[in-house]
Amino acid sequence: MAETTSPAVHIFGSDKGGVGKTLAAQVAITRLLTITGRLPVIIEVEAEARLGAIYGTKAVRSFILGANTMEELERNPRLIYAMWNDLGELLLENEGRDVVLDLGANLTRSLMVWLDEFGADGPLGTGERVRFYALTTGETASLTSASNALGYAAHSLPASTRTLLLNERDEALFPLAPDAPAVRSLLKTHEANAARFPRCMSPALAQVVDQRMRLDDALAQPVDFWAGKGMKRMDAILAVRRLTSWGEAAMSVFGSLPAIAPA
Repeated sequence: MAETTSPAVHIFGSDKGGVGKTLAAQVAITRLLTITGRLPVIIEVEAEARLGAIYGTKAVRSFILGANTMEELERNPRLIYAMWNDLGELLLENEGRDVVLDLGANLTRSLMVWLDEFGADGPLGTGERVRFYALTTGETASLTSASNALGYAAHSLPASTRTLLLNERDEALFPLAPDAPAVRSLLKTHEANAARFPRCMSPALAQVVDQRMRLDDALAQPVDFWAGKGMKRMDAILAVRRLTSWGEAAMSVFGSLPAIAPA
């Protein structure tokens, strides 16, 4: 069945790096491509181009941080206001399209401080068409960082749909359930939802990440493709089955979240 929701701006953020933001963004991109037949507007603000390396410079607008360190930007978010202004223009130019925005570590606060300058007149208004995702593992520092990011989004984009994505990648080391007391408290404080971002048991995903493959291309590859990359035949069969199953489950996370009503 066709989607009936209006185009949305999907923002992935956290104060902590290495929690899976870029992979989650790629899953969202793949889901939107599957639904609409075309790539969304893809934007990344990072220390290095990641999505740009995957989808190409023509499909991705990459804002690469300059000489300022992340610590300097955290102390003074206004150091990159010129870049945020360029981002704002890009968002305004694409108001009728789906957008996926991947923010590097510690950049959520900077973006939200910039948005505060414009209030409801900013490129995202009060967040009516924004889905904000804060990624976390079960590690305490990661959960705190995600909580901070949700707090920034709740303040600057109060009408946004906010979701804590529990990355199960490290669940053996840092188990965390959506109904855990710490999670319930966080969700109540920031008026957010929670969803599990499933762990992938396929070795193919490691190659997707390491070789910067497009996820939609990887999901379409047959067993012979993975066997040609050094896997034994039986391993390649399992790799395809597990990657396909994970891809479907990961994409369904974004379909199960509260919808943005059509305008």
